Amino acid sequence: MADSFTIIKFEHDGDDAKIISPMPADESVVEVRLDDGSIQRAWFGCNIMDAGDYDFVPVNDADEPDMERASIADRVTAWRAVHP
Repeated sequence: MADSFTIIKFEHDGDDAKIISPMPADESVVEVRLDDGSIQRAWFGCNIMDAGDYDFVPVNDADEPDMERASIADRVTAWRAVHP
C-alpha cells in the first residue's frame, strides 16, 4: 500500500548498526512516525559528513528543512513518501 510506512530496520554487527531497510531519496520531504507514535513532516538527507550517515530534520511551513531545530533522527521509527 502506497500510504503505509516503511519501518527503519537495523542489522547490528558488534558496536555498529547498519540500516537494512529502504530509505527516502536524499534531500526529500517525507512523513515520519516518531517513537511516541506521533506523525510529522521532516526533511531527509544522507551522506552529509560521511558515507552512510543520515538525518531527519523538522520542516517549516514551506516544507524547507528548519536547521535551527534539533535533529529528530534518533526518534524516527518509520517513514513514508509525501504525495503532492
